[in-house]
Amino acid sequence: MRLSLLSFAALASAPLTTSAAVTAIAVTGYNRDVVVEVGAPVTANGVTDATMDGGFTTPTGGTWYAQGYNTSAPTTGLPAAGTTIISAAAADHSYTFPISYGTGTGITPNAFAVGQGSGSPIIALTSPQPYSVLSLIGSAGHGPVMVNYTINFANATTQTGALTVGDWFNGTPFAYNTNGRLTVNTGAFDNVNAGNPRLYSFDITVTNTTSAVTSINLSSTSLTGTAAFFALSGTAIPEPSSVVYGGLSVLGLLTMRRRKVA
Repeated sequence: MRLSLLSFAALASAPLTTSAAVTAIAVTGYNRDVVVEVGAPVTANGVTDATMDGGFTTPTGGTWYAQGYNTSAPTTGLPAAGTTIISAAAADHSYTFPISYGTGTGITPNAFAVGQGSGSPIIALTSPQPYSVLSLIGSAGHGPVMVNYTINFANATTQTGALTVGDWFNGTPFAYNTNGRLTVNTGAFDNVNAGNPRLYSFDITVTNTTSAVTSINLSSTSLTGTAAFFALSGTAIPEPSSVVYGGLSVLGLLTMRRRKVA
């Protein structure tokens, strides 16, 4: 078998596997409880410290509830805690929701929430690494809400920008349709199986693809709306070692083939 040095170099330097999929990233730093969890009382005052309608200062009105809380429509609501979903708008985007929404009583932070001139969560990556794309899933009450972000890298550089987070009702394309919300101070369900409220994907193209992403700071100057995000996903950059090992694998394969031909 004959193979030019140029062809071999191309094979040896190319990763054997590549993927542009946007997949779940393990994170910490949830700062607000905006989800009424399974097991919470019918009138759910006191089990959230923020709502999509009332924000942080007056956590009443409409907000999210978890699947199973509405026993009359158990498939409505946010995906069950820890569930991974595929975006309805982009089949290559998947997101994993918080491992817990709470225990039925008290406050358990389950969202990265900003708004009403308040809230500054830091999304910390459990295993920092370089990414070419980062993607948040969420939406806003009384939207749209402008959310500022700062991506922090391991080499001490940063990337800043802003996201326009659409209202949780009627936006398109949407990543997930919860088909129901709860008014926490009355226990009333609204919009059950009626096509709202919704979650959307917000992609960020990462400019520094050589240094690991360590965290993302969020903030907003909005005085009326509240934005909440539930998960972070991304497209990871293959580590250099995988490229080297890929090249060595190709070299070994070519050596074996040449020996057989000889």
